[in-house]
Formats: sequence, structure tokens, C-alpha cells
Amino acid sequence: MHVVIEIDGERHELWLLRVEDKVSVEVGGETYELSCEAAGRSVAVGLSGRRHHVELVAAEKALIDGRPVGYRVAFFSPRGAPGKHEVEETGKARIRPPMPGRIVAVRASEGEKVAKGDVLMILEAMKMQNEVTAPTGGVLKRLLVKAGDVVDSHTVLAEIEG
Repeated sequence: MHVVIEIDGERHELWLLRVEDKVSVEVGGETYELSCEAAGRSVAVGLSGRRHHVELVAAEKALIDGRPVGYRVAFFSPRGAPGKHEVEETGKARIRPPMPGRIVAVRASEGEKVAKGDVLMILEAMKMQNEVTAPTGGVLKRLLVKAGDVVDSHTVLAEIEG
């Protein structure tokens, strides 16, 4: 799981990894063992044995170890949003968004060769940014949106030919 969170305007990129019953978080090239215990709006967070107390006090406001902070989840991807793609047996694919939203970045261009799972664009929906990934490899034949476009779940964003 990939998460980008801003705390008091400082951006933190996190990768959460689960191996069997253990969860770790990678931040800034360092990996920490992670544990969380939630109770209502409070979460006890353990990072490699060091305990922190987080309390959500309002939308985008929290207390971390008693210190008031502003936070915002700038990006969240459980693995890249799959979208509602149509992949034909001929290798053609029409890429659709997983939900309505706004395209905030386009990461590929027409004529570019892409592999299955490559990030094509970033879709912002419900205050979170989601990766829209290629469902198949091929050449990006048509790119039908640009950054700033608002799309619904039926909009064809791009077409790939294998």
C-alpha cells in the first residue's frame, strides 16, 4: 500500500508492507515494524517498539503525542486503482476510471510503450489520489484526457493496443 501524507505541510511518502502477520512501514529509505491499536478516534501506533498516541480531533486535524497537527492524505493506492477496463482478445484495451474524479497528472503519452501495471495517470476522488494503471501491455494509442479534466466512471481515458 502506498500512501503520501502531509503533516503540517511536510510531505511523507510511506509504503506499508504486510508479511504474514507482521506489518512494516518504509519511510525515507528506513523500514520500521508497525503496530496499530484503534479505539474510537484514538490510535496507539508502535514504530519499532516506540509508542505514539494519535487522536483525530477534526477533519484533517489530529493530536500526535499531544501536539496539534494538520494532516492530509495526499495520495493513497492499495495497489493502483484497477478501473473498469475493457480488454479485448485482440489486445486492445479501453481504460476507464474506477470512480468519478479529476485527472491531476498524466504519466504516459501517446505512442509510448507501456507494460501491464504501469501508472498511466493519477485520478483524484474523495480527497485521495489514485493511480490508474495499464491493464495490459502495449502501445498507448490514444490518450483522451489531460490534467485538470473532470471525468465520470464511464469516460474512456485512454486506449492501448497490444
